[in-house]
Amino acid sequence: MIQILEALEFGSTNTVHAPMMEALALIKRYKAEANNRMKCYALGEHVPVEGIIPAELVELMYRADSTRRQRILRTVYECGVFQSLREKLRCKEIWVVGADKWRNPDDDLPKDFEANRAENYAKLRKPLDPKRFTAELMEELDAELSALNDALGGKGLPWLKIEERRNAGAIHLTPLDPAPEPRNLRRLKTAIRSRWGVVPLMDMLTETALRTGCLNVFTPAGTQNHLDAQVLFERLLLLIYA
Repeated sequence: MIQILEALEFGSTNTVHAPMMEALALIKRYKAEANNRMKCYALGEHVPVEGIIPAELVELMYRADSTRRQRILRTVYECGVFQSLREKLRCKEIWVVGADKWRNPDDDLPKDFEANRAENYAKLRKPLDPKRFTAELMEELDAELSALNDALGGKGLPWLKIEERRNAGAIHLTPLDPAPEPRNLRRLKTAIRSRWGVVPLMDMLTETALRTGCLNVFTPAGTQNHLDAQVLFERLLLLIYA
């Protein structure tokens, strides 16, 4: 991925995305200058994080060194930057110089679009007045939603309504009645109670995990796991139990 980045030139006219451009430049610079054995960024290095690294990777990104100072792992940081870059490329907040599909969005329109605005809007069959455009769109949406409401209402669906609601969506579903209890559930509970008594389910789960070692097949989402084995074991048990 980094070799691909080195061959591409990225651009953006929005200053909001300046941190992303700095992050890409940082990754390229460390690829060119730093040794691959250098797992963390140097102390004092400006590493843009806010608004770039997804929340699920932030905790995995930091690592304490021998002096207990927090360092940023390069591999995790690069993965976070690549994820954010993918999303920004898709909506063209950042573009690739010389590309076609991922080009500068300013190049998507003809250069004379503003000069020939009336003619271009006529070809698109859209009004020049933005208020008229939004009014027509709202009218169309209201008509289609009303038609859907009438069609569903005629089919005898009392549990479904389409109505104006301020703090939620327009489609309202009445909660269904609870499903009947499975026929064999009570039999299953009785069989468990007769064999193991009133042993809590958590204790049964813990004993099963200790005897079989089934939790050893779980692997972390990141490249490294710095949690103590006992702490990880307890967290996995709680997650499975929940």
